[in-house]
Amino acid sequence: MRLTTPAHLLVIAALIICGWCASEEREASIQKKTLQLNSERAHSYLAKAGGHLEDYRRALKQDEDMFMHCWAATQQLLAAIEFNDFRDPVLVQQVIRMAGELLESPEGVVINLDDISEWAVRAAIAHPEHRADIRKEVLAVARYVENGEDPRKVQQLATLLAGKTPLTVPPTRGYTQGDWTLRNPAGPKCHKDVCDGAKEIQLETHALFPSTVSVTRPPITAHDREALSHKAIDKFRVINKKSRSSSDANNRFFAWQPKGAQDVAHRSGDWPELYNSKEYKVLRKAAKLACIEHVMQTGQPQLREELEAMDLVLWAAVYLNGTQHSTHVHEQAACSGVFYSQVHDSAPTPIEFTDPRGIQQVHTHLG
Repeated sequence: MRLTTPAHLLVIAALIICGWCASEEREASIQKKTLQLNSERAHSYLAKAGGHLEDYRRALKQDEDMFMHCWAATQQLLAAIEFNDFRDPVLVQQVIRMAGELLESPEGVVINLDDISEWAVRAAIAHPEHRADIRKEVLAVARYVENGEDPRKVQQLATLLAGKTPLTVPPTRGYTQGDWTLRNPAGPKCHKDVCDGAKEIQLETHALFPSTVSVTRPPITAHDREALSHKAIDKFRVINKKSRSSSDANNRFFAWQPKGAQDVAHRSGDWPELYNSKEYKVLRKAAKLACIEHVMQTGQPQLREELEAMDLVLWAAVYLNGTQHSTHVHEQAACSGVFYSQVHDSAPTPIEFTDPRGIQQVHTHLG
């Protein structure tokens, strides 16, 4: 064994200290560049939101289709808030001003008053010297809300911001950024046929981007899954004979099907093998329950009674090897999901999620 002299120890200690200082400096430099980049991104998204908002106003005046303008503006505003992270109070005020105008959109609300209130409170906590300016923007939002509890909520928040009472962020989300699992007492770890006796929905939930994704195995037996698959495939084969490709066939298949509960009731005779079957009723019940549990467990500000009163839009799709399905969103939906009744081992049919912050080319489905 070789002993190290005190002189050697001093040199090693000096090297360690110098290396630690250099590492600290590198991390500080990286963090500074990241913050600068995020700030630039936030202002870029805000500018884009302004452009989409102008298009929205024009479409509104000329009685044109304003849906995509409204949707694009909201996505840019959400991205601006995400990347700013409440470091620039002036930017938050501008976002509140634009988001307030979108509250009265005929296309329905994507950013709601609870979101705006949370942004105002977070900005006021981070920058108390801007509290009065933030309050002015909150009062300006009042012109866009006239019904229900919303005017009272705006006035209460404005009164709170006018005082000196310490502010706290309202608990509108059931998780914090960075949490990758939540409210998962067991999780669906069973094999595909082991859940046949399951009596309830169990969710395994993940925070993905600013969104949340849950995975579950609904209580649908292997027999019912096989029956659903056969009914969908048989009908798809009929439509596929008249189509140019498998993608075209799925588009035709989608367009042909009734989807909401009322539509299905009116057109059940079009596809009685499915709509009058026990398996379809079981699937519809399980799918709606899974959606309700996902919304309730991920902290979205909606009551169970409201969710139970909503309609479930449900349709079948058959994907062959090579079938394309473009990136898309389901606007105005409290929850969207996919149920795989049959998956071949050689074609696992992965589902991919992309970061929704910022606009991209998408197909939009209402519901």
